Amino acid sequence: NWRGGHAAGGPSVTVFVLDDSYSMGQKVANTTAFDQAKAELITQLGEMNDNASIAIVRTSDDIDKPFFAMNMVTDRASLVAKIDGLTVHDRRANWPELLSRVSGEFGDRPGSKELVLLSDFREVDFELLDTQSLAPALTLLTEGDVAITAFDFSKPAGRNAQIESLVLQDSAVVAEVGAARQWLASGGQ
Repeated sequence: NWRGGHAAGGPSVTVFVLDDSYSMGQKVANTTAFDQAKAELITQLGEMNDNASIAIVRTSDDIDKPFFAMNMVTDRASLVAKIDGLTVHDRRANWPELLSRVSGEFGDRPGSKELVLLSDFREVDFELLDTQSLAPALTLLTEGDVAITAFDFSKPAGRNAQIESLVLQDSAVVAEVGAARQWLASGGQ
């Protein structure tokens, strides 16, 4: 159980990383991957004890502006409402930078330390990376006794379709001008 520190009632530090990249907007049944991730985040917050310090970082957040800075949650209802209102962003996740930044959130705070990743872990977010670029950030976390849990909200997808070329078969239709008038003006061609 990843919430070991929470169940015991002792102090704990948890950093949630919520992937709000565009791909999280993918439809899954009657919802999206992002909606599922937000629901899981809200569930996890509801199960945490009052001694828990948390931070919530979105993948689109600027380095010095997390969505919820490290703090104890005193008004869960307000935080849940803010989470419910979040939408996906057009930025890609920069995992090495993000994990390096997140490792600093733990500092030398007492209690159990947990990092919870809520993402679809799309290959595109990792394709420009090699394992060497992630290694320093992961080393900082594991050496700091941070337990890492990943919730994967991806849906298997087929290959994406793409348009390779577009050729007009007829004369172009100009906006605000009737198509029949354009056709007659071109001599019916």
